[in-house]
Amino acid sequence: MLGKVGVVRTAPALLACAPTQLGGFGLLSFEIDQLISHIGMILQHGPNNDSITGSLLRTAFEYFAIELGFQGDPLALIPQPYVTQQTWTNQILCGMRKHNVQIVSDFGRLKPWTRNDVFIMEEVVQQINSPSTVAIINKVRLYLQVTTLSDMISADGTIFDANLLKGEQSSSNPNPSFY
Repeated sequence: MLGKVGVVRTAPALLACAPTQLGGFGLLSFEIDQLISHIGMILQHGPNNDSITGSLLRTAFEYFAIELGFQGDPLALIPQPYVTQQTWTNQILCGMRKHNVQIVSDFGRLKPWTRNDVFIMEEVVQQINSPSTVAIINKVRLYLQVTTLSDMISADGTIFDANLLKGEQSSSNPNPSFY
């Protein structure tokens, strides 16, 4: 990358990012430069844009919210250690938290389907301290295609879906989080 801007590619990153007043090259760190570029793309092609890029962004952030299993604005959610780490969305959210950047959006949010419904992963994270156990529970939850408690029980709230109890996906799940 340094070679493209006319700097010897073996130059130390500290020298490349140092201010010109101190003898550096005055370049932004690559992490910050990339984060600025990604935030610009989110703002330009955000949820109110009907472009292909806007549609892809909405899909990526909505999937992130499903994988996380939390409700709310996907850009305001706190990345958890149990989600896939090397994704574009997770890296942006981690960078935004690191540099205290907040974007309020109206990307699709997960919402409870019924009154008194609870999101499974929100409860699991509060109750279980083992990151590996939380990760296993989330993988099973994703496989079973459930997000809330109402995804797992009958309409009257009295019977658990027998297929889910056997570890099989339910074909009768009427809830919106049925992927």
